[in-house]
Amino acid sequence: MAKPGGGYGGRNDRYVDLRVDHHDEPIEKLARLLLLHRLYFARPNEDALISVDPALLGKIEAWLTTLGKLEAGQDPWEALFEYMGWENLEERWVGRDRIDPEVLAYLRRQAEGTQ
Repeated sequence: MAKPGGGYGGRNDRYVDLRVDHHDEPIEKLARLLLLHRLYFARPNEDALISVDPALLGKIEAWLTTLGKLEAGQDPWEALFEYMGWENLEERWVGRDRIDPEVLAYLRRQAEGTQ
């Protein structure tokens, strides 16, 4: 699929470019790849963003610590930003005090080992 400015960071027109060659379950594999594509490349829905209160920030800090991505004394928002870059989720970064629910769910799954 093509869409002007639809590619990663808006720098090309390849909105979706997925292939599955010689796979035993191609439809299922393509469906999984499409979900991953949306996770990595879609911008978050502004209406779905979650405001981060102190309790939620504590959970985010704990999950980042579990993953070894938050050092003692480090700003948790800086650590989250770095983590999102490491995990190729930078398109979903919305700044401080809010978080995309997809990122929150991903972070939780990773920290709890339930990918």
